[in-house]
Amino acid sequence: MEGNQTIIAEGVVKTKDNSGIMKGLSKTVHPNCFLRQSPLTKACDKIKKLSNEAKSLIKKEIDFCHELNLIAGNSITYVSGSTSVYTSAENSISLGKGVCQDFAHILISMARYHNFPARYVNGFLFEDANSNENTTHAWVEIFINNIGWIGFDPSHKKCIDERYVRVSCGYDFLDASTIKGVKTNYSGNENLLVKVQISQAQ
Repeated sequence: MEGNQTIIAEGVVKTKDNSGIMKGLSKTVHPNCFLRQSPLTKACDKIKKLSNEAKSLIKKEIDFCHELNLIAGNSITYVSGSTSVYTSAENSISLGKGVCQDFAHILISMARYHNFPARYVNGFLFEDANSNENTTHAWVEIFINNIGWIGFDPSHKKCIDERYVRVSCGYDFLDASTIKGVKTNYSGNENLLVKVQISQAQ
């Protein structure tokens, strides 16, 4: 039996530039839960060495996290399709290339290694006002005492701003995946086609 199913979801999201500081989030999970490394974020020797060099020079927590964001952004080269959703921070930094999720995993690995709670964020980045077609993007939120969660985008080497649309977060890509499901009593083939359109409201 064959068939097609189309799901259309629309909405308006209000965003604001808070210099990366996250405000208005429901804090039902303690930040320390995000100190736990996962197989995708486990710190390898190279990640430890790169982040330790910055730690010896910078003492303020906020400045150190900004430096980690730059280090992660410079640790690999962005190459579309060079890795998969199962590529770990260790593997991508060894390859020297990856996509936005790999930059995020590397930054998370560095932050957690230095005892900063960090979580993977999945969402969208509105980059081109002349095109309303966009793909998912990944960045990181790091918890800093007396400030809270701050959004860092290592692939763009900056803090997030009003162009970022936050959808989900978790320990890593697999935990924060926007599409998950379980199929039962079905052994056939299935294909998923996703098209995202983002436009700036007037």
